[in-house]
Amino acid sequence: ASRFQGDTVHFEVVGYDTRRYRLDFSSGKLRKLQPGSYDEATRYPSNVNNPGLTWDSPGFYGTQRGRFVVHEIAYDSDGKVARFGADFLVKMESGSAVYGKVRLRSNYK
Repeated sequence: ASRFQGDTVHFEVVGYDTRRYRLDFSSGKLRKLQPGSYDEATRYPSNVNNPGLTWDSPGFYGTQRGRFVVHEIAYDSDGKVARFGADFLVKMESGSAVYGKVRLRSNYK
């Protein structure tokens, strides 16, 4: 996980089949990402006035909307994400959806 401009957390995972999956959480409006609910999220980085949320995976592209809840976030002294816990829901205009949980050394279960 990496921190960008204090308002975005980015995750990238390479699956066992070497496919890449990316997930971005952004508070929007350059506000610091902190615990709370982020509704009406639009695809990051096109989220000008809304929270941003992106799920990139093979076959899952296009317009995305969703919501996420950050349960925990903490940064180390270098500004990198030390702990993170969030739940998310991403919907595509086609009707398909992805939901899940992200936990990085999180105390939140």
